[in-house]
Amino acid sequence: NIRATTDFESSIHAWDIISSIEGVNVSSESRVEFLLDGREIGDAVTISIFSGGLSKLIEVPLVKSYPDYLFILVSLLIGLAFWGTAVFVTVKKPDDRAASALFWALMLFALSIMTSTGNYSAKPLFVAYVVRVAHEVSYSLAVAAFLHFTMLFPRQKWRDIRLPLLVSYVPAIVVSVVLAITGTLALARNSLEMGET
Repeated sequence: NIRATTDFESSIHAWDIISSIEGVNVSSESRVEFLLDGREIGDAVTISIFSGGLSKLIEVPLVKSYPDYLFILVSLLIGLAFWGTAVFVTVKKPDDRAASALFWALMLFALSIMTSTGNYSAKPLFVAYVVRVAHEVSYSLAVAAFLHFTMLFPRQKWRDIRLPLLVSYVPAIVVSVVLAITGTLALARNSLEMGET
């Protein structure tokens, strides 16, 4: 969550396209954020932008994107609201299968929300891997758990629910594993690239 300082705002315009950061091609905001997440506030990065039909290199020092911790606080509060709702549902209906499925969906969404602001280059690097994998896995499995809940609430939709559950959980598990592996590999590659510069 880093942006260019105001000194460079006259060189960069809203319609300009960032094509690379430190020689690494970028095609999305998430890629830009991922690459810059490994940097410290005050670091200078070289970006290549396409502006007015010309390509140019600009060195940009990085500053905090958020002037305070409001975004992190809001994410934490929303995550805690999901967590509190999950606990409330389970306390009120401890033996209800739909309540149990909703509990897991809400807990997984809470984890996903609370890890979305994670610094994926945190030290020690093991922490960055755990946060990234927790985010990817919880987000994918939360969708399957919520589908599970909808199959049970307000009443069970199928006599034999095993096949619909397989159809929702198996793809979610596959996606979770793929995202965890690719996210971990990307973190490893990004940390190596950042260590070389």
